[in-house]
Amino acid sequence: MSKIEKTSESRAGIHFIGSEMIYHILEKITDGFFVVDRQWTILFANEPATQIAKKPFEQVLGKNLWDIVPQYVGTEIYDHYQKSMLSGNPTSFITYLEEFNVWLETRLFPSNEGLTSYFRDITAQIKAESKLKETMKGLERKTNEVSRSNRELAEFAAIASHDLKEPLKSISLWLDLAHQNKKDVAKTEDCIRHASENTKKLLGLIDSLLEYSQIGKDHASFKCISCETIIENVKTSLLQAIEGSGATIEYKCLPHIYADEIQLTRLFQNLLSNAIKYRSPERAPHIKILTSETCDSYQFRVEDNGIGIRPADFESIFQIFQRSENATGASGNGIGLATVKKIVELHGGEISLESELGYGSCFKFSIPKHEVGTNF
Repeated sequence: MSKIEKTSESRAGIHFIGSEMIYHILEKITDGFFVVDRQWTILFANEPATQIAKKPFEQVLGKNLWDIVPQYVGTEIYDHYQKSMLSGNPTSFITYLEEFNVWLETRLFPSNEGLTSYFRDITAQIKAESKLKETMKGLERKTNEVSRSNRELAEFAAIASHDLKEPLKSISLWLDLAHQNKKDVAKTEDCIRHASENTKKLLGLIDSLLEYSQIGKDHASFKCISCETIIENVKTSLLQAIEGSGATIEYKCLPHIYADEIQLTRLFQNLLSNAIKYRSPERAPHIKILTSETCDSYQFRVEDNGIGIRPADFESIFQIFQRSENATGASGNGIGLATVKKIVELHGGEISLESELGYGSCFKFSIPKHEVGTNF
């Protein structure tokens, strides 16, 4: 008995499959195609459809659809079929079949007699779209890198014209004064001392500038890192400052994240050392590290009870060699927060600041979630 005869015998209602020509047309369809009645009895299924069922045509014809593929009962696929049959509305959806490692686009066409399902393999299309998205993300990262490089060039130009020029002017001035007072040994020695101090300051600025410029230049690779291990290592390196100031550092349940270990260590070391350095004279430093999680990133908060930062300095304080006006007297070149910002941005995150003068500061930054093996 032919498939046509079997089909005709199985359900009287499937009159449209009544000739050899129509049957062969349906069989030639390379995408999946099957028809069920209102009770989900299979009236027709072409070969691609029976491949999904993992059964030959003879074993699916006349059988209940959900008895043939019970693994899909209660799933999203099942819900789409049920809703379309009950509502009488055509619908379409995309789903992934893990057992076949394929993506299918399915279109359902209900009628008074039953439902027709047409589906096609769009795995190649999904992979191409995914590859295109990755390419676009790569282009976006490159664009951001170029923008960041342009900003750094502008910063360096400003630094060269101002921050580095100032100590050079002072050195020149003190050497001129030493020359003018060369007969006065005491004055000459004093002038040379001042010139030497400014030389050391200039060398310190140049070293800091070189250090800052090298961030991200070496190949940095993501790996799974315990933030708690990073904090403990930073606490060890800052032990003398912590004990000398009586500082306490509080945290719990910090996540494992994908990041560059060396850069993340520098980030936390700068934030924690700043919190200790710019402490209030009225109380011992108390630092809290808090985290939360969104669908695509980890959100960090580093809070302290230090001297705080003026609102007018919130933006400039992240620029290289810039310091808050109320931070006078503390050592440093004003590179720590610029380094923190650059590291956060190299990881694809953002950083912001909340602070109340005299009561403390809160640095908030995000680190996006990355897949294993992702490099920046």
